Amino acid sequence: MEQVTLEILEFDKIREQLKTYCVSGLGKEKCDNLMPETDARRVVLALSETTESLIIVRAGGQPLQGLHDVRESLTTAEKGAILPPRDLLRIADMLRGAAKFKKLMRTKAKEMPLISAYSESITDLSGIVEAVEASIEGERVSDHADDDLRKVRREIKQTESRIEQRLNSILRSMSTRDSVQDGFVTMKNGRWVIPVRSSSRGSVPGTVVAASSSGQTVFIEPAQVQPLMDRLVTLRVQEEELVYQILCALTALVMDRITEIRITVEAVATCDFIFAKGRFSLDISGVALDITVDGPVYLEGARHPLLGKDAVPVDIMVGGGYRTLVITGPNTGGKTVLLKTVGLLAVMAQSGLHIPAKPGGMMPVFRDIFADIGDRQSIEQSLSTFSSHMKNIAGILQKAGPSSLVLLDEIGTGTDPREGAALAAAVLDYLYRQGCITLATTHYGDVKTYSENHVGFMNGCMEFDHDTLKPLFRLIIGQSGQSQELVIARRLGR
Repeated sequence: MEQVTLEILEFDKIREQLKTYCVSGLGKEKCDNLMPETDARRVVLALSETTESLIIVRAGGQPLQGLHDVRESLTTAEKGAILPPRDLLRIADMLRGAAKFKKLMRTKAKEMPLISAYSESITDLSGIVEAVEASIEGERVSDHADDDLRKVRREIKQTESRIEQRLNSILRSMSTRDSVQDGFVTMKNGRWVIPVRSSSRGSVPGTVVAASSSGQTVFIEPAQVQPLMDRLVTLRVQEEELVYQILCALTALVMDRITEIRITVEAVATCDFIFAKGRFSLDISGVALDITVDGPVYLEGARHPLLGKDAVPVDIMVGGGYRTLVITGPNTGGKTVLLKTVGLLAVMAQSGLHIPAKPGGMMPVFRDIFADIGDRQSIEQSLSTFSSHMKNIAGILQKAGPSSLVLLDEIGTGTDPREGAALAAAVLDYLYRQGCITLATTHYGDVKTYSENHVGFMNGCMEFDHDTLKPLFRLIIGQSGQSQELVIARRLGR
């Protein structure tokens, strides 16, 4: 389906709305990639998924939890890198949430067979979850992960305490009190030090670790604590080695089951996307259309989904006894909105989304949807409004055929009315003979007359209140309307 049509119909805004109902970046990515299907079986399947999801969505449930996008972490592990604690925790969290979801779906297999089937792709990897949770705490390797690590860390704390005590003793010493710049112990470059005035540097035996930016203070590791500091450095190296070994082991557990993890990620992403479709349906009071291969477009109480409460419900029927509907009526009477509504709802239905309408609607699966709506004038290509429309329509005529929906707004406008009307009639006749379902708006009386006198064509009009001069935004099929310019001009001239 042509991208330009999706842009004209503003399907991108529907996708953006749908993304707000996802609980993970995984599901949002699927919303970004959502495109209408052209296979009737796939469309029916996608709509059935949405309908199933409402069973849980209507109850206010959130069946998916812990949905982290861990694909980058998995790729990192595949490249041979060791995963940090934070990444391992995110993987464990995702796997735990996926397993809970699978267990829930097994209790609802009869009610929700499709989503339950998708959840069966999830592998229960509780062994990885338990290993990670036993070893990682607060985004660091836990003391309880290994007996040797626990012993090393305990000795590190004891050694640090002894160093601090000895340094404080030095600070309190009368022999060095006048030499100390500030009465506190600090750490520089990973070493415990005391601040000493540069002028008294020689009064404190030890190693200068750093100096202040002004140069008035030096930070000295006293010789008395150097043996303890050397022991501390050794202990920290041992700690790093043990932590590295634990992270290696946990990363290896992930790598051993990485294929199952990736499949699980894809399964939960799909289910997140499906539940987003359900929440979207609930908010727009959506219904599933009956999908046919070559039946009519039948919509009752259909509303444009982007207009919210301002949308006026419309009933429309095209197909079957007639395949071309010529719509007339006043300016700002809703003709263009009607075309966009039909086109957008068709795209939504073929994308597996419910539409805002009354139950019982019907929609065929269109192979292509073409639209010439709005002013497509091109300054860069020096095209007039008429020429731009004609160029677009010419492209449509080359591609349109059976199973095509064609939406033409103000067909033939922008040139001499008689020539424009004749051209419009010729275009509509060609599209009819090609087997398209066509909706076209016009102000030309000759086009209305042509529609009245040809089999397979039908006129329709948008209602207009002559007393208030306001459009009613309702479509009447079977009669043509007037543009009402003279009525409006006469009233405005009083």
